[in-house]
Amino acid sequence: MKIKISKKSFLISLNIVKNALPTNTTFPIFSCILIDATKKEIVLLSSNTEISIKTKAEGIIEEKGIIAIEGNFLINVINTMPNNEEDIFITSDEKNNCMITCGNIEEKFMGKNPDDFPSLSSFSKDNCVIISEFILKKMIEKTIIAVSKNKKEENKNTKGIFIEVDKENILFRSMDNYRIAIIKQKLKDKYEKINSLVPGKTFEEVLKIIKGEIDKDVKIYFNENLIALEIEDTLILSTIIKEKYINVERLLNSEHNTRVIIDRKSLLESINRTKNYINRIDEKPVIFDIKENKIIIKFQSLNGEYKEEIKIKNTGKEVMTAFMQDHIYSILNVIEEDEINLYLNKSQDPMIIKDQKENYIYLILASSFSK
Repeated sequence: MKIKISKKSFLISLNIVKNALPTNTTFPIFSCILIDATKKEIVLLSSNTEISIKTKAEGIIEEKGIIAIEGNFLINVINTMPNNEEDIFITSDEKNNCMITCGNIEEKFMGKNPDDFPSLSSFSKDNCVIISEFILKKMIEKTIIAVSKNKKEENKNTKGIFIEVDKENILFRSMDNYRIAIIKQKLKDKYEKINSLVPGKTFEEVLKIIKGEIDKDVKIYFNENLIALEIEDTLILSTIIKEKYINVERLLNSEHNTRVIIDRKSLLESINRTKNYINRIDEKPVIFDIKENKIIIKFQSLNGEYKEEIKIKNTGKEVMTAFMQDHIYSILNVIEEDEINLYLNKSQDPMIIKDQKENYIYLILASSFSK
């Protein structure tokens, strides 16, 4: 194999496929990036037991071939090449001897047998849903916050985002032990009903790749055991979580004793200021004391006290409740509307946050506190 490629172009492609490189593995071949120049285009591929990423690299194939190279090593080598040189040449022979040249630089090393590299899983393109990059990125950002990162968590429902497509609507749902997130958006076309529980880790990698452009689309292929996302010249394949998803809507109480309309930014900034007084030894929640036309934000710890009044519009009963800073802050931080609606019942009941059209719904569990 012999290919010619620019440093800038190569790094763009390498930084895409590196997202599927495992941090730890007992199989050295999983730590490699496959460079496939056997056809008309240069293709890079990385894969582990859960996710595979395939993308194209712009360059010239002078001699066809294929080689697997340890991924982090290859990225470091290309990163340290001088920026003033236009082209990098990568060659390999039948014994997997590799050479990278750039200007006066010549580096030789051993690659890995490409035959040992895991093949890309085959998938059907029958169940395909098309969604704009912009909408997909926003939906992931608004639901990934409620995916559990606790490795010891046994409930598989908390490890992913449940995607459901029904006619012209697409819904993302996620839940951990403290929050529920539900986001709904309209699609351009109508589809048959289909769903899949996708690992949160997969969407974390998607966020590193997707640009979120309004005029570009993503194709999502739903298969029985995997999901595939086609983002321009990049293909992401992921296993799915084979678990019956909990109907989170039944946990959302439609009745409420108190409704609050509040400026989101003011509340977000107030919660952020309470973080200055957090003491991890004596971890306490922030208190919401809802009175007529005002909410009093209170926080007290070994480090000091914080108190602020924010004007609101409210109906129903006065109530005092409390939430952990990170749980409420993460939700407020991904909502974009200026005004939000808070729905509450008793002090120890969950709070629901949603917009008028219910394009998003968040539930957050209350924390115990002393008045």
